[in-house]
Amino acid sequence: MKKLIALIISFLIAMALRGQGLKEHKVAAVNQTAIQFNDSAVAIISQPYDSFNYSIALSLLETAIRIDSNFYVAYWNKLSVESQLRKYKQAIETGMKLIAFNPREPQFYGLVGSWYFRIGDSVSSTKYYNQAVILYDQALDTIDTNKIEFKLFKVNRAAILIMLNRSEEAHEILRQMQNIETDEVIKNLIEMVLDKTPQQIYDYLNKY
Repeated sequence: MKKLIALIISFLIAMALRGQGLKEHKVAAVNQTAIQFNDSAVAIISQPYDSFNYSIALSLLETAIRIDSNFYVAYWNKLSVESQLRKYKQAIETGMKLIAFNPREPQFYGLVGSWYFRIGDSVSSTKYYNQAVILYDQALDTIDTNKIEFKLFKVNRAAILIMLNRSEEAHEILRQMQNIETDEVIKNLIEMVLDKTPQQIYDYLNKY
């Protein structure tokens, strides 16, 4: 359950979603050879973490992208692996590629912001966190409040507010959600973030 919680929050380690759970992204037909390399990498990263095997997976994903530079899912999987290997500078570059594909996806900005923070660039981190909040606000205005996506986006947004040192605002949002939420996954996510400091959240993430 702890790993599931870590996976869903947007600024968390991208490996979490393993290329799934993303909104569908329409691109031209993907090269079949590239798909094979991507699928081989996914088979590896679906197993328990091992740095040597993940390095092999990263190489496979890089090959897939060289074959087809528009292979959106391969970029996401590459981002996931780079994060697990703590290759944060590379993850930032890959995150920028995903932003180019879909500049209105808030989780990409949140992820890039988290990796800038990890390499000590607080100015860039703040810039990307702020953009993530703006995009979450815009998205939340368009999503049915009863949908799980709406609830996840609200938790994600609150988590990023904490990273921006807007904790009082974030915790108030989370407490309001906690008082009415019935979904166990969302409740666990709220509990993970509620009343936590930025450092506590990062310390949690560093376990994975």
